[in-house]
Amino acid sequence: MKILSALFSSKGIKVILALLVLFVAWMVWSAAYKLFWIAIVIALIVGAVKVRGFFKKKR
Repeated sequence: MKILSALFSSKGIKVILALLVLFVAWMVWSAAYKLFWIAIVIALIVGAVKVRGFFKKKR
């Protein structure tokens, strides 16, 4: 019984660690995904402003 409880406790620790790793990976991925979209939005805004300024200069 002692061996079984020890095995289960180490298994439980491994499961908890695996869940923590998955959670951290998901947090990092979601943050990177948000930053990626924010960067796209900023690039689009900057691009739109530059294009507008370019067309204004042409006139």
